[in-house]
Amino acid sequence: MEILRDLQKEQDDILSHLSGGCYTIVGSPIDLKVCYSYNSKDKSVTVKVTLAGETMGRATLSASKPSVDFSLSLVVVKASIELKFEVSDLSLKYSAKACYYAPFSWHCASHHGTIVKF
Repeated sequence: MEILRDLQKEQDDILSHLSGGCYTIVGSPIDLKVCYSYNSKDKSVTVKVTLAGETMGRATLSASKPSVDFSLSLVVVKASIELKFEVSDLSLKYSAKACYYAPFSWHCASHHGTIVKF
């Protein structure tokens, strides 16, 4: 049992510089979601953005590359998003426009805010 505790502690130490999660910007039927992982060793954030379960894109943001834009259009949903990693306050921010098609027209809304501060 002591060996298992030591292994768990070692694993926790190895992964202690990483933190992450997922943030839903718009729910159903659009389902625009950003998943992120922060690496405190090199002060970077790896992001993956999905729209209705389809990958819009992936990127690693840092001081040298602080922002990224993605867009995707599917049959009945579409979205565009800009993600910015603010190194000064270690925050991940977004600005997005998401739309869904209802009979005869597109319905769109803009969203912006902070996903997380590390």
